Amino acid sequence: MITGKVIRILDEYSLIINVGAKHGVKKGMKFIVYEEGDEIIDPETNKSLGKLEFVKGIIEVVNVQENFSLAMSAEFYPETTIKELTLALARFGGGRKRLPVDENVIEPLQTPVSNKIKVGDKVKLIS
Repeated sequence: MITGKVIRILDEYSLIINVGAKHGVKKGMKFIVYEEGDEIIDPETNKSLGKLEFVKGIIEVVNVQENFSLAMSAEFYPETTIKELTLALARFGGGRKRLPVDENVIEPLQTPVSNKIKVGDKVKLIS
């Protein structure tokens, strides 16, 4: 598994990560950019199951150097804007039926301060 960090943001579409050819990175590889959230504990064993990952974006490597790589956004969206889609889904409750949960045991997750990508965010190979 190849992992690294964002080390420089060039613009809204491209950034540099601190892994390159010597780490096994090749042009076309895709990574998620993420921030770790809460540690998830199994209530029966009291053991850590790991940390929840909040994905901020998906990037694709377009230029590989020995120690770092240039990557660009790998996500595309149609002409319909995200705002329009969000408003449409909100009118229908997002289309999901609520689960019959015991409201007394709900534990909301601590979410990142921002979903914006920043220097130091982690990256992990997905394909």
